[in-house]
Amino acid sequence: ALLLHRLWSPLTPMASLWSGTSNLEPQRASMPTIYGQNSPNSTYPYGKLVAISFHPTTPNVAVLGFGNGALLSVNILTGNVDEKLVGHEDEIQSITWLVRETGVQLLTAGRDKKIHLWDACINPVVKTYTLPKSKSKDNNAKSWTTLFWALGSDSFYATSQNGEILSVKI
Repeated sequence: ALLLHRLWSPLTPMASLWSGTSNLEPQRASMPTIYGQNSPNSTYPYGKLVAISFHPTTPNVAVLGFGNGALLSVNILTGNVDEKLVGHEDEIQSITWLVRETGVQLLTAGRDKKIHLWDACINPVVKTYTLPKSKSKDNNAKSWTTLFWALGSDSFYATSQNGEILSVKI
């Protein structure tokens, strides 16, 4: 049996196949670049791609988060940018979708310690949440924020740089 494992980066999108019964090196097969430096549809001015999340009801739409804080809503079939979302000042760390009775919303978290709530993929930001300040004495310590929303919930969950899991009512 063969196992497909995707190794992805904006520079070298790859797929690897491993044989379940062998110690052979993986066979690598190139995958097409949908959006990035090698894409014919992009000038790729946004730097390093660090986060991606696909729209829950429109699977050909993805939101891409970049190291410089840029967020793009992209049609992955055409590579066209549908919307540039403006709001973060630093690296995007997490992107998650909320499917609620009132419609689809998007949550994004950045290294700027802000979490933004958007209506689908439309500017401007609906609401901004600010994470608590770090209790660490090392101001240069790297932190990462992860977002989670459970279907039907009126709250989302976020990790903080203090090692906490925060419950935030929407």
